[in-house]
Amino acid sequence: MWKSITPCAPGSRSILGEQPRGHLTMRQRALAPVNPDSWGLRRLRALVLFVRFLTGEEGQPLPRACKLDGQTILRLGFTVNANLMANSQRCSPEFFKRHAMRFTNGFGLSTAALILVTGPVLAQAQIPAVVEQSDIGSTTGKLDPIGALIEKQAGSKPRPPADELIAATNRPGSSVIPGIGEQSAMIIKLQVLLDRAHASPGVIDGYNGDNVGKAIAAVEEMMGLEVDGIPDESVWSTLEQTHPTPPLVEYVIKEDDVAGPFAREIPTDYAEMAKLDRLAYRNAVELLAEKFHMDENLLRQMNPDADFSAAGARIVVADVGRPVTAKVARLVADKVQKRLLGFDTQGTLVLSYPATIGSIDLPSPDGSHIVKNIVTDPEYWYRPKVNFKQGQNTQALRLAPGPNNPVGAVWIGLDKPTYGIHGTPAPNKIDKTNSHGCVRLTNWDVRELAKLVQPGVVVEFVGPPAAAEPEVVGSIRR
Repeated sequence: MWKSITPCAPGSRSILGEQPRGHLTMRQRALAPVNPDSWGLRRLRALVLFVRFLTGEEGQPLPRACKLDGQTILRLGFTVNANLMANSQRCSPEFFKRHAMRFTNGFGLSTAALILVTGPVLAQAQIPAVVEQSDIGSTTGKLDPIGALIEKQAGSKPRPPADELIAATNRPGSSVIPGIGEQSAMIIKLQVLLDRAHASPGVIDGYNGDNVGKAIAAVEEMMGLEVDGIPDESVWSTLEQTHPTPPLVEYVIKEDDVAGPFAREIPTDYAEMAKLDRLAYRNAVELLAEKFHMDENLLRQMNPDADFSAAGARIVVADVGRPVTAKVARLVADKVQKRLLGFDTQGTLVLSYPATIGSIDLPSPDGSHIVKNIVTDPEYWYRPKVNFKQGQNTQALRLAPGPNNPVGAVWIGLDKPTYGIHGTPAPNKIDKTNSHGCVRLTNWDVRELAKLVQPGVVVEFVGPPAAAEPEVVGSIRR
């Protein structure tokens, strides 16, 4: 059972006590104690406390928890920071196995746990205290609880007309950021500005969410601001001064955009998928959406009368700016915050991408690894005896290259066999589904990254240690 607790008033003493925290780096932030006074209503920030009573009864879904550098970290969907504040005890791993969860060293919870969840949402717009059971045991991957709520609520609310949405997005200045499930011109504008600043928010769709908060935190780190993941006045003014041009621009569809060939239908079954010569874009809309880092639905929404198949047609798209030019000397895959950070030779943060990093059943690696190879437009070999089984497919299969290939547009292989950084055919699911141990990015982010790294670049995995697993060879994960 979940219960919602009213946010703390400004200046009041939180039940978590006084835990001051100064300006922190990305890694320090993931491990830092929480300062509740930094989340006040005056800062338009939500302080949401969920109380979980664990009864041990069959079927009760449990949150994810683990030990990280001696501190207990709990990860729950829509978060910038999440810390477990509760008495703990050693619990039988079998207990958690019944709930399709894996806890490091059998660590569990006793009685009640307080979960602090923060994110770029208004204080009056609390995250709904309803969590759906997630099939963590399945490697096919499903939306995380909060991701499911965002999609469910987004689909139930009316969207603004195209002209109104475009005008509001390009209007100078900022306004109040909406809560979960409500499309907003300000979120579209913020997502475009963050993308221009090389802090990718993932898909530009106009909806507030975890990936937006992570991108804001990255921009704050890059610009020397207080890192809190909140789009306050300093963030807005810095972004708008650095990138003053309108977020949305007119684009004339080119011959190359509509030339194809396209794959009208992409099967989900690998045996059927293996019959295709190329796992290409399904249509010009999908191609254009990826080209401008947009959600397909938003692209259609902004251009309700457009003929996307006609060269010369004029459409409105996101102006995402220029790609990163600084070479990346080191990558950090943050398994707790689900993002990939890139640093230059001076140790300066130069890029941030939201990422899907492993799963409970097939975790990502631990420690430091290096980039071994970079393959553009890779083919994918499905080997059920090596990695995982998809559906009823028991034979090895070759899946053709293309952006809708299971590993997307680029494969950046690591020195650990079968592990790498790669793209995805479903960019809107980044950080909302599981992967099979790899670091999964949007196709446009991994395309950019492939030009910034080279073999030998270090990739450091930060977060909960992976459970022991057998050595695998000869295939690639996704």
